Amino acid sequence: MAFNVNLRPYNVEFLMPGSNKATGLKHVCEALGVSLAEVVSFGDANNDVEMLQASGVSYAMVGRCSLTTSKPVFKAPLVSALEPTT
Repeated sequence: MAFNVNLRPYNVEFLMPGSNKATGLKHVCEALGVSLAEVVSFGDANNDVEMLQASGVSYAMVGRCSLTTSKPVFKAPLVSALEPTT
């Protein structure tokens, strides 16, 4: 069985090919009878991009995710950048 492995200094992820946070979110929404358009998601890293794009409303931390360092290339949903607070 093959896995996609993402290595970071603080995190290791093992994912089945074709799976990501968006696919997991879709399964949860189906189980709960909720539309993805009703979901609000928050992300702080590039492993959140698919989930942010799939959600009805998304928020990403400034400078922590590729969506906040370059112009988004997708039509929807709205991705807003949140400034970190201290």
